[in-house]
Amino acid sequence: MQAMQAIRGLAVTLFLLGGASAESCDDGAQLDCAGVCGGNNEMNDCGIPTKICGKPDLCPSGFERREGALNPFDDIADIADVGYNSAPAFVDTDNDGDLDLVIGRHEGDLKFYYENTGSWDAATPPVFTPSYTRREGALNPFHDIADVGYDSAPAFVDTDNDGDLDLVIGREGGNLEFYYENTGSWDAATPPVFTPSYTRRKGALNPFHDIADVGINSAPAFVDTDNDGDLDLVIGRHEGNLKFYYENTGSWDAATPPVFTPSYTRREGVYNPFDGVADVGQLSFPAFVDTDNDGDLDLVIGRGDPGDLKFYYENIPHPLSTNGVVAGFKAARYSMSGTDLLTALSAKQGSSC
Repeated sequence: MQAMQAIRGLAVTLFLLGGASAESCDDGAQLDCAGVCGGNNEMNDCGIPTKICGKPDLCPSGFERREGALNPFDDIADIADVGYNSAPAFVDTDNDGDLDLVIGRHEGDLKFYYENTGSWDAATPPVFTPSYTRREGALNPFHDIADVGYDSAPAFVDTDNDGDLDLVIGREGGNLEFYYENTGSWDAATPPVFTPSYTRRKGALNPFHDIADVGINSAPAFVDTDNDGDLDLVIGRHEGNLKFYYENTGSWDAATPPVFTPSYTRREGVYNPFDGVADVGQLSFPAFVDTDNDGDLDLVIGRGDPGDLKFYYENIPHPLSTNGVVAGFKAARYSMSGTDLLTALSAKQGSSC
């Protein structure tokens, strides 16, 4: 059993969600549902503990399935089934303020692109109704993207900090060799119109060229885990874990204007905020969204079999953080050793939580 020593009221094993723990602190007090020795299990109206360290008293987002006409993607399945292993990604390709849809698939291409042609109504406040229209051939900005083999898994990130989103594609081969810089441009119209264009970069021009082969079925996702303003990389894989995490250690040069050169450095063990995330079985597909509206991105992991979304992790401050901003993704409890946690928490004795 993990060490249960307490430091000034804060248990070494922190329970974040769910009912009160049956485990106890050294003095016999019960751990409450926020992981506080002798806490009072206060709950807000949503049934979420109010005493979670550093978390505001906010209700989490609720997710209800919408079908038929209430599902804006319902017609996509009716119009064109993409085959096997659909892997959707959203990006504003035309810079018109809404997110368009591109779907990876088993065949390895990005032929299924849907422009968001939704519109706002005249209500106060206005309500947006999304609508997705398939674009093919020259109207699909991904039409000329190379077939990556099998199981294309697109992800978008502004690697060079030039204000547009570049494209990296995971694949069955397990690497990130298919990287495309967004070299699109604005025309001279009023208002100007943006035409996206994706140019493949190889070798040293591909910032992911030296990323290790993760085995089979690389599924890249980007999130700023350390709140330093750039996006770090975590890669899902066939084995079902998130052991391949890379901190963005890029830098700006002294040019005018400055140019950003991305660089990704692998972090392992306690330096990987996903190290304690459970192995989901097969084919981990990480995605990030702020479910509880607290200003940070939480984690949900898709998986190959049985294909559910049972693996959800709330984003909370990591106990090894010296500034309180490094993310930690935990479903039930920290899975660090008692020794490491005691060392980390000793520095926090002056705080109330």
